[in-house]
Parts: sequence; C-alpha cells; structure tokens
Amino acid sequence: MFAKTVDEHEAVFALHEDHRAVCQVELEMPNTHSQWRAYRRDERAWAAQMLRKSEVRWSALSAAQKEEFETAKMLEVDQWLQAEATKAIQGHVDPQRVVRMRWVLTWKDSGAAKARIVLIGFEDPDLDTLVSSSPTMCRRTRQLALQFAAQKGWKCLKADIKAAFLQGPASQEARNLFAVPVPELSRAMGLPINQAVQVRKAAYGLVNAPAEFYKAARDCLLSLGFSPMVTEPCGWVFKVWDSTLNKYVTQGIITSHVDDFIVCGNEQCPEWNTALHSFYDRFRWSPWEHTAFSHCGIDIRECQDGSKILDHSRFCETLEQIPVYADRSDKEEASDKEKSQLPNLSVRINCLPGVDVEEEDIIAATTPGMLEGEAAPLSFMSWRSGKLQRVARSSLAAEVQAFGEGEEELMYTRLCWAELCGQTVAPGAFESALRQVPGVMVTDAKNLYDVVRKGELNTAGLGLRDKYSTLEMLSILERLERGRTTTRWVNSDAQLADALTKPKVSSALHKVLHEQTWTLVYDERFTSAKKVRKGMDA
Repeated sequence: MFAKTVDEHEAVFALHEDHRAVCQVELEMPNTHSQWRAYRRDERAWAAQMLRKSEVRWSALSAAQKEEFETAKMLEVDQWLQAEATKAIQGHVDPQRVVRMRWVLTWKDSGAAKARIVLIGFEDPDLDTLVSSSPTMCRRTRQLALQFAAQKGWKCLKADIKAAFLQGPASQEARNLFAVPVPELSRAMGLPINQAVQVRKAAYGLVNAPAEFYKAARDCLLSLGFSPMVTEPCGWVFKVWDSTLNKYVTQGIITSHVDDFIVCGNEQCPEWNTALHSFYDRFRWSPWEHTAFSHCGIDIRECQDGSKILDHSRFCETLEQIPVYADRSDKEEASDKEKSQLPNLSVRINCLPGVDVEEEDIIAATTPGMLEGEAAPLSFMSWRSGKLQRVARSSLAAEVQAFGEGEEELMYTRLCWAELCGQTVAPGAFESALRQVPGVMVTDAKNLYDVVRKGELNTAGLGLRDKYSTLEMLSILERLERGRTTTRWVNSDAQLADALTKPKVSSALHKVLHEQTWTLVYDERFTSAKKVRKGMDA
C-alpha cells in the first residue's frame, strides 16, 4: 500500500472535514527493477494499468475470496445448464474431436467475483475451416445513432446480454464437437469427472462464437420487423408507415457491438414499444442502463436537453508506454518484445492527436446556417488520421490523395445518415439517397481548391504535372458532381483537422471544443494564415 502527496483534487487519500471519512486505495507495489522504472516514468499510467481487469490466480486468493468465486462458479454452471449448451452422450467419442474447458476468473469493475467457463478454442479440430470474423459497430455508426437520437429527443439505452454466446442457437451440434467439462459442470450434469459431453452452442472460447451470436441477434431483429442497414451490418432501423407523410418514418434504431447494444427510439410510438419489448423478451439481460453509461470504452452521458456528452478520458488513462530506457542507443533496433507490442499500441492510439501522420479527416454534422457564415454547433461523426495509402510524388499529389479519401468517408457517412432517416440505399443506385444529405468538403489547399472551383473550365490535365494525380482528381470531380458535394476553402489556421496531426496549443479544433461552435467564413481574397496573423500583429 502506498500514498502520494498530490493536488487536493487528485489525492489518493482524501479526508472529508465534516464527516471525518477516509477513502483508502490499495495497490500492489512494483516487484521488479523494470516495474519500478515504469512506475517512476509515469506513476499514473502504472497505477491505472495495475487496476485494469486481469485474470485472477486461484492460489493468490484468500479463503473469503475463494468462497466468492465458488459462488460465481455455481452461477456460471447454472447459465450453462439453463442454456443447454452441452448434452450428455453415450458411446465412443473420437479423441481428435475433443477440446478442453477451463475457468477464467476475474474481478468485475464493481468488485464482484466473475467466473466464466471457456472452451480451449485452439484445440478445435475445425479451426481452419470455421468463419471467425464477425461484424462490429464502427465509431461512425455510434456517433450517427447518438446524433439522430439527440435531434429527435429520444433517450438512449445501453443493453448488455447476459452470457450472450450461450443464448444463441444450437448451431454446433451438427459438427460433432465434444469437450471435457470442468469438474463443477460434470457434477451438475450428474456425470463422472472427465467424461466428454457434446457441445451444442458456440460458447466462449470457440473462434466462431461471435459470428454465431451475431447471426442469432440479426435473425431476431429481422423477425421483429427491423430493417438491416446496407452501410452498417450492425445497425437496424425500425420504420413505421406515416399516412400523413405517405412514407416510412424511422421510429427506432438499434446498433450492436458483439453483445453490447445501444437502443434509442420514439417512446410515443406503440409499434416501437411492442418491438422493443419483444426484443427484450428474446434474451436474458443485465439491467439496462440509461442517462449515464459506458459503451466500448466511451462514457456516454445524456443531458436534459437531449444532447449526448462522450468522454474518452478513462480509456486514455489506461494507455501504457512501451518502455525504452535511457541507456538505450537511438540507433539500436527494437527488440522482438517491443515489436510485438507495437501493433496493439498503434491501434489503441489511432484516434488520438499528436501522432506522426500525413492525412487527417473530420466529418461533422451541423446546421444549414453554417454555409451562410453563421456560428453553428458541430457534432463530430467521424475522424481519423494516418499514413497515406500510396507514396506521393509531391505535396499536391498528397493533397489530392487525402482529399479523395476524405470525400469517400464523407460520402459513406452521408449514406449512413440517409439510411437512419429512412431512405433506401441501393448499392447500384445510391446517388438519390446521397443527394438527400447535403455535403461540404473543406480544404486549406488553395491549388486543389482552384481545380475544383474551375470545374470543366480547367486546362488540359487540370494544369497538374503529375498525370496520375490528374486522373485521380478527374474522378474526384465526377464524384463531387454526382453527389452534389460543394467545396469550401479556409486558411490553415481555420482547418479543424490540422489538430489531429499537429500538436498546436491554440488550434481551431481546441477552440471549437471549448466554444462548441464554428464559423465557416468565405474569404474572397483567399488570404493565407500567415498573412492573417501578420495583419493581426500589425
């Protein structure tokens, strides 16, 4: 146990003057030299990492803790029996088709013991032929669904299915997969220890478990009248015919990330309430959450005006540096262990600013008044930063490539929004739906903007020396016209996306996040940021 003297708002130990209440936090101290160096480098990150959920060692538990986990084990066994995930068999079993089971013990965020029976998936004899990939909701869809709910004034619910993989169909029975149960499950089934049972459901540990559960959830929603989204396989829209408007109107949305769902809809719509109750009755759930909840590492809070506030700080606190010590030479190659850590860390920091990248996009929703020069609110739907897909021969070639990829993301975001609004998106003829959602590209590249502005009045080759960039730009111009996408220019200081790659203290993005509005001003003289700053200093 340790304590550290810090700011009063960050104190590890806090003493309340009125009630004399003491809060105590216990952390295991570093045990090795390398752990001490990691602690000295960033004690906050080290402490957060220590508090993260990890598998519990049975031998390290106290008698009272073991009793807690025994109770948790019995609850898990009951889940397996209730789901009929396995069944007893008679006769000979091919040893090549038998996998083992084991217990995975963890502590929940609430401090309660959690026990889960897991199949040893890599022992599956059909491992090479099973479809293991399963769609998951992307960030864009989450943002759009929350934005749609905010505009409609709908409340959002976070729904988590309890023991989700055990609630799917008996899809594994046909492939004759067997397992040796953990002793507790054997006793509950009235079987001798180590007697194999047949696996009926895609339980935890099997590589195809997420895919099988996705199909079960999808089939359930389709049977209840939900329409699957073309642009998002983990999004379903519930539409009801409106005789006044003479069209189908969206009355509810459900999105999923494996077994975690975000549910939002019109509580005044009887059809939506009926469908939602039927969905609830189909599965066993943990208590549904509202107003404030966590989803995929993001803390979501609803305000009284219907707006949603998203907080990413808890996730950022758990990011841990790859340790590189001072005695290492700058020219020394990374070790195998360091290389193995790179993919995971690079994925986790993909959405954070300040990394060395060459392109950046921000897609935001706003009001029509933005195009008239009004200060309007922004709601960020999608953002990314990363390396260009191809090597660029010039700065203009890089701008063209980045502009094209940004236009593609904007197009897809508009299509997704059109689907949420009840539009039908046909893959072969999507322009009609796309045009229902106005789109604007904002760039600070003056030479690229000139090419877009001139349109068909451009000279041969668009005046570009790089002819491959010319071909790409011609494709972009055609897409802009077909989608009725307009383009606006701003100077570099007013470009929001710059903050994703340049660690500016006073960037336009910081200002927008603070003031919650942005103004898209048309400068007919196209004054550069450098000249604007010089004029302000004069």
